[in-house]
Order: sequence, then structure tokens, then C-alpha cells
Amino acid sequence: MSEMINRTKYFSVFLAILFLLGCSSAENLSGDLQIEMTKYYIDSWLNLMPGTSPGTFHLTGDFTLKNNGTVEVNSVNLIKITTYADSQEIYTFKPFFRLKSGEVNYSLRPGDAKEFTFGTGQGLRINDLLMKYKRIDIKLELNTNRGEHYYKINNIEVVRAY
Repeated sequence: MSEMINRTKYFSVFLAILFLLGCSSAENLSGDLQIEMTKYYIDSWLNLMPGTSPGTFHLTGDFTLKNNGTVEVNSVNLIKITTYADSQEIYTFKPFFRLKSGEVNYSLRPGDAKEFTFGTGQGLRINDLLMKYKRIDIKLELNTNRGEHYYKINNIEVVRAY
């Protein structure tokens, strides 16, 4: 009988510990943070017009980010774009970056979606390596108050403007 009482005591203590662990809360960023790029539009071209020697490379675009998670993202910044052709890195640069609407609140509450725009501005001097390719891939590196996020967009046509 005393063995039965000891088992009951241990079992009760075990249940109490489980209950206390279940009542504690912690923010799980990895499971609750889900920022999805829901759509994008990218333009890429080489300005080879006469009188523009040596010519410039341009990359502009828009994309929409949606917060499908349960935690708010207070800031979003596009810190770097890397372009590739045939797995070779061609450019790494800091683009201009802003909300397409012109507003200044870059936060994304759960369920929010916002459209951003970016680009090279005046363009980049043409890298000779790029002249061999008609298509590129890009990697967008975003930084938020919740960490870094990477998005790859492949098979972007590079238009040549003469």
C-alpha cells in the first residue's frame, strides 16, 4: 500500500511540473516568423545607346512581402542584391529601396502585405562578363528586426537597348 502512495506522489509531482512548463510562454521566432514574397516584377537592361560609353546595367523591380506569421516585423531593408549568370557572380550592390506607396512605415503586422520598389538608380558600369549572357539570376538580401531573409529570382531576361 505504501508503494502505491509513493507512486501517486511521484505521479502528482510529475503532473505539476508538466502543468508549470505548459503555462510558461516564450516567443518562438523561427516558427512564428513567416515573411513570404508573394509577387514580383523585375526589369533588367543594358543601356548601349550611342553616346553612353561605356554603357550601364540597370535592374529595377517591385515585390510584395506578406507577413504570414504571428509576430510583427518592425523594419524591412533591402541591404544587398547579388546578380549571377551561369552561377558566376557579376554584381553585388546596395540598391535604392522604398515602399511603392511612398509611406514611411516599413513594419509588417501579422497578415499585412506591402509592395516595395528597388533599383540601381543611375545604373552600374557594364561588367564585360555580363555581355556574354542574355539571362541572369538575382539574390535579394533583406534585413529585418527579426533577422536576415534571402529570396532568389531566376531566369531574368537582360534586354539590350541600342
